[in-house]
Amino acid sequence: MASVRPRWIGPLVDELRKLAPAQDSFIFGDGDEPIDERNVLREQLRPALRSLGLPVGTGWHCFRRLHASLLQQAGASGIETSKLVGHVAVSTTADYTIIGQAREAELVGGVCDRLLLA
Repeated sequence: MASVRPRWIGPLVDELRKLAPAQDSFIFGDGDEPIDERNVLREQLRPALRSLGLPVGTGWHCFRRLHASLLQQAGASGIETSKLVGHVAVSTTADYTIIGQAREAELVGGVCDRLLLA
């Protein structure tokens, strides 16, 4: 599967390695097989998201868009973000990226400052 690739997920990996230091397997699954994300989405994630009042249809795709957006806000380039989220084309990553309201206000404010100084 082209979509299966190892990813660093932060300090959590160190904690998991302490639990099973010799095991090289899927973190989210039974060890030999990854979880079935469709079942988790249908049976666990969507009910939890609905209980929080989030719109119907919220799921993995929303989290992926959020991840791409947060990577770019943290300073990742378009190419870095594209590779980290598994996009073949940077243009796909551009479509995924959401500019937050605070960042938009900062950028537009910068333009206004430059225009008013001119």
